[in-house]
Amino acid sequence: MSKTSNLVRTIRLDDAAIDEIMKKLDDAVADVERDRRKTTRYAYNVKGCVIHLQPQGGGPPTSYLVPTRNISNTGMGFLHGSFIYPGSKCVVQLITMHGTWQNVPAEVVRCVYIVNGVHDVGVRFFEAIDASEFCAEAAPCRVLIVDDNPAILRLSETLLKSMNAQIDKAESGEAAIEFASQHVYDVVLMDMDMPVIDGFETVKRLRAKGYSGTIVAATGMTQPGDKEKCLEVGCNSYIPKPFGREQLAALLRSLRQEPLLSSFAQDRTMIPLIDGFVKELPTRIREIESAFAANDDEALQTACRNLKGEAGSFGFEPISSAASEVENAVLANKSRADIKRPFSSLVRLCCQARASSRT
Repeated sequence: MSKTSNLVRTIRLDDAAIDEIMKKLDDAVADVERDRRKTTRYAYNVKGCVIHLQPQGGGPPTSYLVPTRNISNTGMGFLHGSFIYPGSKCVVQLITMHGTWQNVPAEVVRCVYIVNGVHDVGVRFFEAIDASEFCAEAAPCRVLIVDDNPAILRLSETLLKSMNAQIDKAESGEAAIEFASQHVYDVVLMDMDMPVIDGFETVKRLRAKGYSGTIVAATGMTQPGDKEKCLEVGCNSYIPKPFGREQLAALLRSLRQEPLLSSFAQDRTMIPLIDGFVKELPTRIREIESAFAANDDEALQTACRNLKGEAGSFGFEPISSAASEVENAVLANKSRADIKRPFSSLVRLCCQARASSRT
């Protein structure tokens, strides 16, 4: 079904014209319509997605090559050069981010004429998928906002949630350290000017504990040398206040990683077990980070050996391989610098691991 020699192209417009149509469609979707949808849709622009459409009167399916608009766990939108009757059955040939194929049975639920013979088509999948297997943006960015100003917390939360971010909020350095020890975040937005334990001390304590995640100084301290002070204590980067939507959007784009999903994700009986493993990963990460920071090779070896077995059992083979590499480096008495490379790779892979969002 993956061959393209017999595929029918019904839209003869060039890519620029198709992109313009899609932009107008996206701009025309009212906020009230977005709120009415049961599942969130994500931009999914594939120029040539294969759709096998079953004719209404029966007979062999016709295969079309269509440009897609968006995708969710329950359906997809695409453009087509002719009218398709709602209720028509089809199979959508989706390509995962790892290059494998998934044939997803679906039903046409909407077909609306737009312009120049182009129709906007919506299909509903018969069974829910995990959209993050096909679209990185479907996997939420996990953000910890640390700020003692309730107004800034509310503003940041509102802006980030509109960008598919999962938010935790901490109003003090102590709370930030507690959150970071229990959860995995793609980024910690750290206010540097806080009472009791300021951002500088909070970052120092996190790094001393071995925390290796991304910390961004989000601060009103904008005098010459302030940025350098933030970087010196362990922040990865710096954004000055007041910050707006575009700055936060650019930050999330730079941090968003391809989600790592279990190879058993298609087995529904495994989903609760996979989700349980991912839920426990923050504890595993902290154990590995603490052992590395303390130069405790025995604890690091034990933690990696245990993670190697667990990750492989739940379908996270890349994590298992990375844990094995760290374990072998420790056993070979390699230098700290030589261990740090596979250690950093292991932590990064653990942070990419995602539970299933299939519903």
